[in-house]
Amino acid sequence: QGLSPGRLVRAITVNNSRGKEIHAVTIGDYFKYRGTVEFMESLARANSGGFLALAD
Repeated sequence: QGLSPGRLVRAITVNNSRGKEIHAVTIGDYFKYRGTVEFMESLARANSGGFLALAD
C-alpha cells in the first residue's frame, strides 16, 4: 500500500482490535538498519509489547 512507517504502525495498531501485545526483535547493525529498528520499536510500543535490539 505504500504506507510510511508511522502510518503502517497506526494501521496495524488500529487493526489489532483485540489489543494483543506485539513484541519485536531486531538483529543486526543499528546504524545500517536504523529505520527498521525505529519501526519495530514503535510497533511494539504502540501495541503494549516489548522491543529488543541485538547486535551481530
